[in-house]
Amino acid sequence: MPDPTCHECRAPHADDQRYCLECGARLVALRFPDPPAAAPGPAAQRPLPTPRTAAVLFLVLLGFGVALGEAASPRLDSTLASAVRPDLRIVLPAAVPAPRTAAAPAAPAVAPRNTSAPPAVTPAPAPAAPAPTPAPARPPRPAAPATPPTPAPKAPPLHHVWIVSLAEQPYARTLGDPVAMPYLAGELRKKGETLSSFHAIGGSGLSNGIATLAGVDPTPDQEAGCPSYADGCVLGPDAFTLPDQLAANGKSWRAYVQSIGTACRHPQLGQPDPWPATARPGDPFATQRDPFAYFHTIIDSPDCAKRVVGLDALARDLAHPKRTPAVSYVVPDLCHDGRDQPCVDGAPAGPAAADAWLKPVVDSILASKAYADGGLVVITADQAPAGAPVGALLLSRYVKPGTEVTRRYDSISLLRALQDAYALRYLGHSADDDRSRFGASVWSSWSQDVHRANTGR
Repeated sequence: MPDPTCHECRAPHADDQRYCLECGARLVALRFPDPPAAAPGPAAQRPLPTPRTAAVLFLVLLGFGVALGEAASPRLDSTLASAVRPDLRIVLPAAVPAPRTAAAPAAPAVAPRNTSAPPAVTPAPAPAAPAPTPAPARPPRPAAPATPPTPAPKAPPLHHVWIVSLAEQPYARTLGDPVAMPYLAGELRKKGETLSSFHAIGGSGLSNGIATLAGVDPTPDQEAGCPSYADGCVLGPDAFTLPDQLAANGKSWRAYVQSIGTACRHPQLGQPDPWPATARPGDPFATQRDPFAYFHTIIDSPDCAKRVVGLDALARDLAHPKRTPAVSYVVPDLCHDGRDQPCVDGAPAGPAAADAWLKPVVDSILASKAYADGGLVVITADQAPAGAPVGALLLSRYVKPGTEVTRRYDSISLLRALQDAYALRYLGHSADDDRSRFGASVWSSWSQDVHRANTGR
């Protein structure tokens, strides 16, 4: 039972009284309630403040304490503490920057109020903004494949070609003799380009004509002029020709044969030729002057009657450029082809007769619109004795007028030039690498135009 009196003055007090009313002594010790028991389990973890948050709280408490002390204490400069002025340097911890974000500005430092020069306060340097991460470099775009250069054309863009074939005369008596042939060797030669070393192929005019059309070697029968129109003379259907190539590529051709009479005239197979190369009264036509008649691909075709025609059709075709063929083969008869044998009709023969025949024929070609549209005229002969050159005259805007080319060419070189001009594959020996072909020395004017276009000079 507790004592009911004060232990200091022995004055009586109540049981719940804590202090003595007489002397003020504490009667019982203060008791505080026990803290509540902690719940079982691991203690809860409170997150720690970040360094920047702790710094801001520190500055706020510091400022609050300074302000409170300023209000409750005398001025700093009147106290002993004012004699010592240590520099105050507050350095904020650098925050760890988040990637690719700008850093927040540092909080300003709070300095104590002072009328004298305040201590230097060096703010913490703001953390440098992280350098922007460069965008990944794009892989280089693959270069477009280089366009292969266009190969230079091997011949000018010919649209119409006329081959005029004389017979049995060398260059010395045609293009080389202005007295015997004043029109060809005089007037025309000044307008065109002379190939003085141009040769015929084989030992007969027929062999040369066949080589011009197909680029093949002549057979023995063809070398002999084919007195019999047999299989040894007429080449089979596997022998392709320049006319076959032109027709396959949508281009036209024609043979204008003087005195042929009936179109596509030729002997019956296996029979002797009734029209040999000897003049007959009233019929100066000779089969062997028409090389088109010695190919089955031509005579077995219905086009033969449309394409191998008389000379009178030339003027009609020249009057209409759209009807003018891509390649024309013009053949005079036995009285006008230049051979020395007199015509049985009493007309003169030889180079003079050929020269007179050439003038109206060639003049009409040169005056045509078709010739002005990329035209070429080739005048040559089909044979010369002892392998002498027959020569050739080229009339075209693609050659230099009045010039002479002395390099050796032949009838297969001419075939190759036409195949180059019309982008045709080479037939027979025209594909031979050692075959001379018409180049810049022949197409001299065109080559200069191409050079000016490519170089500007």
